[in-house]
Amino acid sequence: MKLGFSLVFVMSIVIALTINAIATVMPVSADFDGDGKTDMATYIPETGKLTISLSSNGEIGSDYIFQNCIPVTADYDGDHKADPAGYDIKSGKWTILLSGNGYASACGYVPKEAIPVPGNYDSDGKTDLATFDEKSKTWTIFLSSIGYEERKFQFPLGVGGTIIPCPGDFDGDDKIDPSVYIPEIGYWVMMLSGNEYIIQAELYIGPGGTPLVGDFDGDGKDEPAQYNPESISWDFMSSGRNISISTWMWNIKPGGSPIIGDYDGNGASDLTIVNMNLWHVIFISTDPPIPGWFSSQLITFQFP
Repeated sequence: MKLGFSLVFVMSIVIALTINAIATVMPVSADFDGDGKTDMATYIPETGKLTISLSSNGEIGSDYIFQNCIPVTADYDGDHKADPAGYDIKSGKWTILLSGNGYASACGYVPKEAIPVPGNYDSDGKTDLATFDEKSKTWTIFLSSIGYEERKFQFPLGVGGTIIPCPGDFDGDDKIDPSVYIPEIGYWVMMLSGNEYIIQAELYIGPGGTPLVGDFDGDGKDEPAQYNPESISWDFMSSGRNISISTWMWNIKPGGSPIIGDYDGNGASDLTIVNMNLWHVIFISTDPPIPGWFSSQLITFQFP
C-alpha cells in the first residue's frame, strides 16, 4: 500500500480551504521513522503544527511546518522515511522537508486548485508530485526518475457526476495507477500501468460509501474499499482471493474520518476511523487462525 491518506478526506480539505473554512485538526498517517509501521500524526492547518507519535519508541514530537496547506506527507527522497510536506491549493506550491537531507526545505509548483494525489508512479522508490483536476478530469504527474518531467492522463469527459480520485497499485507492478471512483453508480475507473494505461471500469462493491485504497490481504496489490459512516461498516475486495469482505465496527460512533495505514508492519493495510483524538484501528491479520479466512482486531488509541 503506497498511500497513507484518504483522498475523500483530502477533498474535504480542498473544499474547506477554498472557502476559508479550515478544519481544526486533520489526521495524517505515514511511516516517519522508517521501521515499516505507520505512525499516527495530526496536522493543524491554522498553526501549521504537525504532531507525530512514533511507533518505534512511542515518542511524541511536534514541529511547525506549513500553515493552511493540505498535508501530503510521503517519502519523496527514497530513504524509507516519510517527509513532512504540504500543498498550497491557492498557489500550487508544494513544500517538502526532506528527512534524508536533515529536513531541509524543498519546493516546487504544480497545478493550483487541484486535488493532490502523490505516489510512486515510476517505481523508483520516490514519491512523485501529482494532482487531479476534477473539472477537466486530468491527472498530472511529475516523475522524479526523469527530472520531474510532466505526464498527463485524462479520464473520459463523458464520465459525469462526482468523481473521486483513488490512486493505488492495483496490478502489483510497484507503480501507482491513476484511478477514480464514481459514487453515484459505484464504478471504479482505472488506468493500469501494467496494461499500458488502457481505461477499464469495474463495479466492485456498489454505489455510495467513502472510497479507500489499500493492500488488505498483503498480496502486493492494492484493493478498492468503501466505508459507510452511517452503518459503521467497511467493505473491501481481496485481489488474492477474489472475494469481498464486509466488517462491522461496533462501539464506534457514526461518522469520523477514515484513513489507511499498516500500523503493525505485517504487510496488510489496516483501517482507521478517527473521531477527534480517538484512533479506532482495525488490525488485519495475514495469518488468520482459520486458513482462507480473514481475522481482525479493533483497538482504540487516544492521541495526545
